[in-house]
Amino acid sequence: MQESYKLSYSIKFLIIVAAMIVLFCVDVSTGSVAVSLRDIFKDLFSENETTVHTILWQFRFPKAITCVLAGAGLAASGLLMQNTFPESIGWT
Repeated sequence: MQESYKLSYSIKFLIIVAAMIVLFCVDVSTGSVAVSLRDIFKDLFSENETTVHTILWQFRFPKAITCVLAGAGLAASGLLMQNTFPESIGWT
């Protein structure tokens, strides 16, 4: 029973991480200027100063990384609040 319980959490965690990666790619690729996923992966490690490079590194990557960090911070603060201040209504 204990093994299936751990396996269930592992599978859920992997699904959430995969969804976060997919949504990160969608966030970076959408905007007023269309950038394909091929262009993103091609420009990820190149040093060419193209328009796509500027759009990705100056605007879209910082925005997407900030969103991920803000979401992680909100999740951590919510966890801490739930553990610090137990609400009696939530337990009934």
